[in-house]
Amino acid sequence: MEKVNIIFTGYDAYGDWISLNSFVRFLLNYYENIILITTFKDFVKQLFIDNDKIIVGFDNNINNNDYYDEINVEVFVKKEKSFNFTRNFFSTTNPIAPFLNLNYEKVNTLDVSVDMNNRHFFKDKNKNLENNSSAFYLALGIPKNIKLDDFYFQRNIIAEEELFNKLELSNKIYIILNDYYPNIIKKEYYENKNFININNLSKIYDIFKVIENAEEVHLIENSIALFIYHMQYKNLMKPVRINFHAYARKEHYRQAYSIEESNVFLDMFLYPKLENWNFIFN
Repeated sequence: MEKVNIIFTGYDAYGDWISLNSFVRFLLNYYENIILITTFKDFVKQLFIDNDKIIVGFDNNINNNDYYDEINVEVFVKKEKSFNFTRNFFSTTNPIAPFLNLNYEKVNTLDVSVDMNNRHFFKDKNKNLENNSSAFYLALGIPKNIKLDDFYFQRNIIAEEELFNKLELSNKIYIILNDYYPNIIKKEYYENKNFININNLSKIYDIFKVIENAEEVHLIENSIALFIYHMQYKNLMKPVRINFHAYARKEHYRQAYSIEESNVFLDMFLYPKLENWNFIFN
């Protein structure tokens, strides 16, 4: 297959881009350049700063002599192509796997509606989707192991040092929290301790030194926890102990008070479960 360019669109949020990191990198096996459409330009540029074939947005005029395919990875929303010059358009209704000559089991997402009143909506309606991040891969026909196996992030040591120094953490004993109202970690876990709530203090990609040097780390289910999970899985940061407060999310479809009550969001951290992660349910 000739190598052309592909435009990559989908859910535009921190956690989703972290989940899609490997999807983008996997496509480089088949495409010359990948153009990412996002409003989180600074974060996404950092996420792929190691590879100049992954481009954030159209910084220059479109080259009419180039060919562009397009892929939209939104699982439950039927989307049309975004650009009139798109050659091939891939989505959950037209998975990219056959075009890439990949063997895959077709997953039907057309009859899957996101019912947020049902906390197990993926599991009840289509078990093949497995969890919130695996759904991106399986719905488009990409092997699910790619999600973790192909993940990579080149740490920004300068940004990490800047955050560490700004918080004046040298030679200090401290614990890290990451919560925000109404998704709150219970005070009993950090009361009377020197704690720092990292929420809104970080660019997300600069947190790793602060995390690695903390005496304790307490996280809730969100994009920062997801980033740390991927980084530790790939041995890109130290395997410091993570206390994961599964009860803290207040949306009923994301909350869990026992491992048996796990949902598609919590499952992103359980398969596989890392040995240094301590899950707290109450």
